Amino acid sequence: MHIDDIRELFARPPAEFGPTPFWFLNDELDEARLLHALEEMKSKGIAGVIIHPRTGMEVEYLSETFWDRMRFICETLKRIRMKGWIYDEYNWPSGPVGGKLLREHPEFKQRGLNYKLLRASQLHESIQNLTAELVAVFAVTAEGIADRTDQALKGNATAAGGDVLAFFLREANVPMFSTHCAPWAKGERGYLDLLNPDAVDEFMRLTHLEYDRRLKEYYGSSLVGIFTDEPANYSGLPYTGRMPEEFKRRLNRELREALPSLAARLGGIPLEAHIRNRTNYFELARDLYVESFFKKISAWASERGLIFTGHLYEEDRLDRLPASNVSFFGSLSQMHMPGTDILCDKHGYQKRHSALMHGNFNPKALSSTAHHCGAERTLCEIWGGNGWATPPERLKAVLNWAVACGVNFVNPHAAFMSLRGLRKRDFPASHFPPQPWWRFYQKFSEYIARLSYLNSRGSHVASVLFAFPVKSLWAEFDLRAKSNKLADFLEAASETLLRNQVDFDYLFDEVVDSGAVSVAEDGLTVRNEKYSLLLLPLAQVIPGKMLELAEQFAAAGGKIIAFGYELPTHDEYGSEIGARIEALLGGDQCPTVVCRHLGTDASADLSWLAKTVREQAERDLIAEGPLARDLIYLHRNVEGADTYFIANLSEQEENAELTFHRPGRPQLWDPENGTTQDILAYRTGMDTTRITARFGPNQAFFFVFTDEPPVDHVDSTNLNLTSVTTDFADGYTSALEVRLARGARRYVRTVEQALPPIYLPDRWEIDYPLRNIMRLGPWGIRILSGERTFQWSPRKEPLLGLRARILIETIRHALALGRVFKKVAGKNLVWDTRYEPLDEMGDVADTWCSWLGIDRTQMEDYAVGELLLNIANYVGFPIGYDYPPPDCEFAMSTVFHVDYVPDDLALVYEQPEGGPTSVQLNGIELSEKPVPTFVWDASNRAVPIARLVRKGENTLRLQWRQPRFPSLFPSVHGIEPVCLTGTFWMSKGRVTEQKYRVPTLPWADIGLPHYIGAITYKNSFDLPLNYMGQRLFLKLDRIGSAADVQVNGKHAGVILWRPYVLDVTDLLAAGENTIEVTVANTAANLLGTPVPAGLIGRPYIVPYWRHRIRFGE
Repeated sequence: MHIDDIRELFARPPAEFGPTPFWFLNDELDEARLLHALEEMKSKGIAGVIIHPRTGMEVEYLSETFWDRMRFICETLKRIRMKGWIYDEYNWPSGPVGGKLLREHPEFKQRGLNYKLLRASQLHESIQNLTAELVAVFAVTAEGIADRTDQALKGNATAAGGDVLAFFLREANVPMFSTHCAPWAKGERGYLDLLNPDAVDEFMRLTHLEYDRRLKEYYGSSLVGIFTDEPANYSGLPYTGRMPEEFKRRLNRELREALPSLAARLGGIPLEAHIRNRTNYFELARDLYVESFFKKISAWASERGLIFTGHLYEEDRLDRLPASNVSFFGSLSQMHMPGTDILCDKHGYQKRHSALMHGNFNPKALSSTAHHCGAERTLCEIWGGNGWATPPERLKAVLNWAVACGVNFVNPHAAFMSLRGLRKRDFPASHFPPQPWWRFYQKFSEYIARLSYLNSRGSHVASVLFAFPVKSLWAEFDLRAKSNKLADFLEAASETLLRNQVDFDYLFDEVVDSGAVSVAEDGLTVRNEKYSLLLLPLAQVIPGKMLELAEQFAAAGGKIIAFGYELPTHDEYGSEIGARIEALLGGDQCPTVVCRHLGTDASADLSWLAKTVREQAERDLIAEGPLARDLIYLHRNVEGADTYFIANLSEQEENAELTFHRPGRPQLWDPENGTTQDILAYRTGMDTTRITARFGPNQAFFFVFTDEPPVDHVDSTNLNLTSVTTDFADGYTSALEVRLARGARRYVRTVEQALPPIYLPDRWEIDYPLRNIMRLGPWGIRILSGERTFQWSPRKEPLLGLRARILIETIRHALALGRVFKKVAGKNLVWDTRYEPLDEMGDVADTWCSWLGIDRTQMEDYAVGELLLNIANYVGFPIGYDYPPPDCEFAMSTVFHVDYVPDDLALVYEQPEGGPTSVQLNGIELSEKPVPTFVWDASNRAVPIARLVRKGENTLRLQWRQPRFPSLFPSVHGIEPVCLTGTFWMSKGRVTEQKYRVPTLPWADIGLPHYIGAITYKNSFDLPLNYMGQRLFLKLDRIGSAADVQVNGKHAGVILWRPYVLDVTDLLAAGENTIEVTVANTAANLLGTPVPAGLIGRPYIVPYWRHRIRFGE
């Protein structure tokens, strides 16, 4: 596609490039609400939806009613011209069919291979207490390793001292979301054996073939693809029942012989055998996984013309890759559109956290897979679990990073149909009306569409091929290790390259094994992409074909940078390669090869890597200045042009000096507004173009170089140029001194009398009356019936040591004593149940594990979470569990204070199953029928209470019955919000009379601490006549979180992020002018941790002087 055609579509890209969110079918699936939701999303620029049965769905998954609603959805999508995607499970991970498959076929449950090193004297007792199937037992002595499996199974295994290594199969007996959190769910534990083709066939029979039977007529129209979510091995090492047979068939030896090598490096096993055993095992596991699951679904989708996409589990955890997914490329290469998952609202340049451990690897590995497989688009499920407080600018920052790493299909997590009950804690936030700034989402959709569209055109350009040593990770993997030094350095090296504007693709072992890489003197070629530099991470093992490729490339004069903690001694099958490594890396035999032994100073090693790559790589972009290390870029080549997407990932506004290794006609394409314009200030060199660009916080642009002749331009200036001719340059600036350089000439102009900014009045009118919100609480809770006894005890938990048990008991008694004192003082109260961001929950879990001395390496992640929640509940801090318990009847009481009683004062709550059984205000039962309203959800109900409220203290008591179906943290049954609404203000927690004019302060400071929604501010000001003729900009100090601006009744623009600036030159007139600013916040002030909201700080008008610089004067 030619750049001229691309330019025509940039402002309004085809609909398919807009966001395609998860659409949570999480309520009763009323057809009217389904229709409204789809039409609402369509109106906001949503391209399509991944139809996701989700937590709280009342219609049973795959029931006749479910299929009836799915048909209605497909018909609606067809009518309104939106695209739908099948999601292949209820909740996630894909496979259990909402628990049905696990119930009907327990033989298909996943079992992981695990091991334990014991003293010989402990073996008999351990076998007796083992809650898993014993596979093999080996005596580990100074003389070597001996198989004692047969004796152990007969109960008479002995060893003369030393240790015993026991291997066993343990069921993935953890709770999964795919079997919880719905009225029809049964709460089965465990997962599906994805290495078992019979298990996968049954999964597809119950799911995929049912879609064939019910909805095949919509394939290719309403339904265009299928999404699979987080398939993985969830217990120990991957294993399936046919593994010994397949091992014997492929390798002509017993699997049992290889098992001791899967534990940590043990004496008695020659190194070459240890390495070979591990490679044989993991290659088999990878092949079975790919053949049984991914290839089958890919073939099914291909036969039906559907796009197969989805993502793996823990794809950001390189240290866990061999256990959870075995291989990154092996699985994702089977997808037509490979995908990944980026959780929370942090990106790879920020501090690492538990939800983004090896963050830069994740999207770069994804795009590398796509480049090597020829996939045009890459999906990213993005922003899941970040909580309610994330403003649009934080979403934009993560999006810019992901797109610069190669993502071009944006799958927001998620659009919630309902927030009723536990649904609001299902890894929010929501990209839908419950989020107040949703009203401005069209602008965000357009931004996403432009990024996705332009970064889907043409082909990727990078000079560096970064060998990804998955077989080295296999060789070094330790199921019991808390971290992996090689994995951590690979991530750090990846970030270093990106921060130095060195783009790259990972080169996977499977690509090399397939012979897809060709060697020439000027580079390595994979498909149609050529690379001039090979980065070669070194470990104890280097795959034979990777080494052969490096040798061929070095012999052809290719550049190689090798680095590692040790020089390889063997290939992946245990053959010695020391002499070949010495020939490649040592001496002067290969002058284009640079090698470094990594030490203990990671910072020095990374500095060396950055310096060496800068010297060796053919860099197509060099950034200089304060922002240089905070920039990230993506280069693509299209017919007639090169495009460079460059994003500032910092919170600073600065200039950056950008040198492109590309002549031509430079243009700036702005994805925020869709404009394209020639760059009029730049310097040229020998095949280079140097541009000074100013980036705002988290701002991104496309720099496009076409093959057209350059336009007239200057070398540099501080003017915002609007035109340049052979005779003059026009532009504007607020600076008092104008500077411009053109060739050898320098021009300076001084503004003799500057016009000051015009600050707008400090008090604004707002829409009146405003229906405010007051969140009630804290609450005193009393269980009336159905209270359950908690059975768990730390004494029965084998994974807790003595230290942990002592600390747990100490905390339990301290909290119990504290509750006694609080009860006496009348302060034993709780707030409504809230969701905390996923990364914060993960960091807290890590801290508690460390403090209690819990060895996380002995457990799967889901099991770690369950253990910590058990501990919390045991000590009397019921976080993460249903509180009050399921199916119990409970009363919740609180007090609130009123100084002013508005006529429209109402009590608002959610209408759960059956509703509250009793509502009493000041001891009087409310008899009026609640009416539907919408404050945070369609389930909200309002009851007028003005006649019962008295000035001063009021007492409120509600009685409920908790739902009975099984839940799973964080989507647990809890205490839901209860609020007052009406035309009032809040002051020091009391209801007061509403004001009409307000200052530009955070809403919490003017009486709206819990308000979620939008407020329109109105004002007027005089503009002196001498300001006319200048460029005039409206600047807002701060917005929380998004705004729409009208000036003199005309639309000025929508503001979602910094800079909070609008050009209002053509909208203003001399004399009186009016302005309206409609501000919408996030839902955090009611549903999460409150954050500043509103129009904050006085807006002002800034004049920019127009200038014309005549050349030659």
